[in-house]
Amino acid sequence: MAGREIWYFMALGQQVGPISFDDVKARIGAGEIKKETHVWREGLENWIPAADSDLGPCFKPSSGAAGKSGLSIRKAPPEVPRHGLGPDLHSDKSPSVGDIFAGKSRPSTPIDRGMAPGAVWSFISGLMAIFICGLIFGIIAITKGRSALEVIGENPGYSGKGLAIAGIILGILGIIGWALVLLMFRMLPAAVSGFMP
Repeated sequence: MAGREIWYFMALGQQVGPISFDDVKARIGAGEIKKETHVWREGLENWIPAADSDLGPCFKPSSGAAGKSGLSIRKAPPEVPRHGLGPDLHSDKSPSVGDIFAGKSRPSTPIDRGMAPGAVWSFISGLMAIFICGLIFGIIAITKGRSALEVIGENPGYSGKGLAIAGIILGILGIIGWALVLLMFRMLPAAVSGFMP
């Protein structure tokens, strides 16, 4: 394998690359790329585990020289497959809420996992914050929504991003609205007594 090949790999649900073969070998040596990490290079039809690719010999103690590739034209890697992406995508590190709002959560949706935990509760709590008690349900809506967005960012197969965002917004509006109502009731006796003779 010549040092001219350009590789891509998945780390924490993000596509990393293009990187050279030498850089891939260094990352394998550092443990950043594991046997089950999905990789792609031009000439491969889909993303595959690194151990099943031309990188397989790099995981063995005696890695010898591999075949040569004369590819010079780069093309974009294919979409990440919707099946079996391996455990390296599900780490404890998740993107910030700012990254999620900016659309940087993940490049694709590999596995459909259904609704994110907390997304529906965030929306329901946000509605309750508007109509019942914003100070309590608003905080619940915001925390559940933030938690759901972090889960969606960490595991891109979950849906419910819109519900979580709506829950957060309704929670904030509920808190502000009910704080204003309470402030108004607090100031009402003083205002009324000012008009009394």
